[in-house]
Formats: sequence, C-alpha cells, structure tokens
Amino acid sequence: MPILGVDYYGPETPTPPDFNKAKAAGIRFAIVKAVDGRGNGIKPWCDPAWNRDKDRITAAGLIRGAYLFVTYPRQGFKTPEPEVQAKAFIDYVSLTNKDFVPQFDVEEASDILSANEMYDWTVRVVTALALHYKATPGMYTSNRVWQENLNGHAAGYLLPCPLWLAKPWPWPVRSPAHFTGMPSSPTTIPQWGGQNLFYQYQGDALGVPGFPSTCDLNTFNLLVKGSKGDTVAWMQRRLPNVVVDGDFGPKTEAAVKSFQSANGLVADGQFGPATFACLGWSSAQG
Repeated sequence: MPILGVDYYGPETPTPPDFNKAKAAGIRFAIVKAVDGRGNGIKPWCDPAWNRDKDRITAAGLIRGAYLFVTYPRQGFKTPEPEVQAKAFIDYVSLTNKDFVPQFDVEEASDILSANEMYDWTVRVVTALALHYKATPGMYTSNRVWQENLNGHAAGYLLPCPLWLAKPWPWPVRSPAHFTGMPSSPTTIPQWGGQNLFYQYQGDALGVPGFPSTCDLNTFNLLVKGSKGDTVAWMQRRLPNVVVDGDFGPKTEAAVKSFQSANGLVADGQFGPATFACLGWSSAQG
C-alpha cells in the first residue's frame, strides 16, 4: 500500500475534516494551504483552516504540514513583495521538528516578470523562510510549470529544496478518490534530477473519508534499503557520516536507524514521512 496524504484549503472545506476517519482510511499526513500571497494585493490572505485544524491534525496522529502559495506580479493586480508573503506565513505558522518543513507553492504565472526574475522572486521567498525556520523549505510545483513559467531555469539556490511534485493526474478532477496506488509516476524536473519526496497524483478527489467535500491526494516516496537515486542522495546529505552516492545500502540504513532512535522514532531503517519530517530540519552535510 502507498503512504497516502491529503492537502487542502479552507474555502473547499468549510466543515472541519474528521482526521480520525481519514487516518482509519489510510491517510498519514495532511498539508494545509495556510497562506495565499494573493490576498488583497497589500496583505496576504491567511486561511482560517490552519488555526482551526492544526491541533486536530496532530491529535489524530497525522503528520502535519503547511504551505505558502507564492504570488507573482501580474498586469492589473497588486502583488505583495516576496518578503511580505513570507512574513505573513512566518507570523501565522509555527512548526516543530515533528512537522514537515514549511512548503511553498510555485505554480502561478507572471505576465510582467521574465523567467529569471520569477526565479529571483522565488529565491527571495525561500531565503526569508529558511532564515526564520532554520531549515530549507520544500517546493510544490510541476515540470510543466518549471519549464513554461520559469523557462527551465537551473535549480541553483533552490536545489536543496525537497520536491513535492504534481502531475500527471491520471483521473479527472472531482472524481472518486483512488487509494490503492497510481497508474503513473510523477514527471520529475530535470534541473533536480530524479528527486521527489511527494507526488500529488489526484486533484479535488471526492469521497476521501473524513472530508465532506474535496481534497487532493498525495503519496510519499518511501525509501528503503536498495533504493537508489537523487532522493536518496538528498537524504544522505542530512545524515552524519554517510557517503553521498544515491545508494541506500547497509551503511545508510544503519545511519537512518541511528537517527530514528536518537529522535524518538521507530527505528525501522526506512525513510518514511515521520523520518522526513524530522530530518528535514537538519542541515545538509557538505
């Protein structure tokens, strides 16, 4: 069975979700769009659902996360500066090392900024978040967005950001939720190699237990002994005394178990969402 999670925001969930029902159905994490940079053009909008649900998510035994929808300048709109958007998130969202690191959403286009300017705008958001939270935030986006909106810009400063990838969505929006796996894999972004931590595989799914309306469904890319690739290398950079070779071998497994034991996690040697939540707050080695 895949490791499943949801993401959602308040206007689509005016009734508080029942996270206990969601957990019983196999959901293991919940990520809320806590702040939308669009707001009213002067002040970003803070989603009341984060305050409403943040404690209820953890009380149900789910790992929680929050993300900032980054807004870029467009004709006819007033757009808060990147630091203002980040500050609104920082002021609103408190996280611990049991939560996912803060996430930021890159999907909006700009008819004012060039691709290079959009990249620099994004870096300003990430810099502000990283300085406050003392951790590299994760990025939600898709290969289409990165190639079309940012013209395939080099990852550069954003390379350490763990990726939450969207698309393809094998099923239409507002179709029944699928829990047994996906008939596809995320389209990775060449500038990040094969890295991906999360895959949003269904948008606006209907019938997710505990959610009276719609939410998005995601899987976590579980890493185990024998796994290989750029996501393994991302993990290895944050573990002490591990060779970064992208190969999840016995020494990496032992390092994962040691990290888990030191942080009160189940020492199973697997890199799942709880281990990622904790390790994400660690600085990369080298």
